Amino acid sequence: MPKSFLPHMAVLIFAVSYSGWVKAWGAEGHEAVYQIAYLELNSKAKRVVDSLIKEEKNDRFKSFHQGCGWPDHRGSAQSKRKKDHYINIPRDSSNVEAEECINTAKCLFTAIRKDISILKHRELSKKKKWQALKFLGHWMGDLHQPLHISFSDDRGGNDILLKKGIGCRKKLHDVWDNCIPEHLMKKMNVGKDRKKFGNLLHADISNTQRKKWLSTDTLAEWANESFEIARQSNVLYCFKKGKNCQYSNTDIIYESNSHSENGSQRILDIPASYETDHLDTVKIQIQKAGVRLGNLLNSVL
Repeated sequence: MPKSFLPHMAVLIFAVSYSGWVKAWGAEGHEAVYQIAYLELNSKAKRVVDSLIKEEKNDRFKSFHQGCGWPDHRGSAQSKRKKDHYINIPRDSSNVEAEECINTAKCLFTAIRKDISILKHRELSKKKKWQALKFLGHWMGDLHQPLHISFSDDRGGNDILLKKGIGCRKKLHDVWDNCIPEHLMKKMNVGKDRKKFGNLLHADISNTQRKKWLSTDTLAEWANESFEIARQSNVLYCFKKGKNCQYSNTDIIYESNSHSENGSQRILDIPASYETDHLDTVKIQIQKAGVRLGNLLNSVL
């Protein structure tokens, strides 16, 4: 088994069960990740993937890139894995050092390892493997969305509201899930064609970038890249006070209803340039996720 999927002794990370049905990258980001990954597959892995896709009965998910959205849709299989979408870090931790969950049995790390094991299992049905493949690719996308490697008390920025909406949403989390990827699609002039979006992002990846992104091969390292982005001051997600990355300048964590006017939710006045400022970051994170997913599938399949 590659060292990427071996457990580590140190424990810093725990997953959280968010209330409600919270999505990761919107369809734009996830489908681009899948399309990039598909273009990265070697011939053997591509044959396996194509054979698994034939197990799909729902017309909405009949292609590999469309299958990425399935884990975000309501269903019994998906509802059992709500905790698998996230990794939450203690506010006094500055990096991700472990590939284990704490205070819970499930998180992105365990989810990825679980679906890899299903894909490797020779005796399981193609139907089960196709489901595992849809989950696995989705988890890899989640791992590269910065606000999915974040803090449990504010639900990854879902409890950070915007004074005025930019783009498409009024929560900081949604800006990263949806607004910035949509803005990137508009800038690349692809309309709503997510497959074309993925194709163009793939064509823009240099061999130097690919080599660099594959030079780190542990889930903890990839999670840490996302967490480092989430902690950057221009992301406006948290306030650094010593070791802590606080919820606000005055509150270490988010505590619902601790203030009479509006709970303790922050109302964030983000600059009009916010989406533009982070376009390159989102672009690279989607490209990284696709390249790494493709490489992983080449190994597993």
